[in-house]
Amino acid sequence: MRNWKRRQVTYTCSFCSKEQDQVQRLIAGPGGVYICNECIDRVGKEGSEQAKASSALGNSESASRGNRCSFCGKRTDQAEYLYEGPKEVRICSECIDLCHEIIDEEQRRLGH
Repeated sequence: MRNWKRRQVTYTCSFCSKEQDQVQRLIAGPGGVYICNECIDRVGKEGSEQAKASSALGNSESASRGNRCSFCGKRTDQAEYLYEGPKEVRICSECIDLCHEIIDEEQRRLGH
């Protein structure tokens, strides 16, 4: 009889590389991309500032049109902003908003 050990899979944030046990929440996207609560907050703030700067300059494109959100697939011109992380991982403003909603709902459900 073999002694099978379960190998625990550890997931990491695709933006900051922190492991799931180092952050409060890790949200999964398709194809093995993840974003942690800390990056959601940081990217939301930076992306929002990026979008304001882009509009002030009259430039609605912060990245080339070929870039897509790694979570939903929207192109740069389909979202307010598209934040690019390491290794060409990207997340759009709508996915950041959705991540905030997921975390807020989870906190309400848990009574925080």
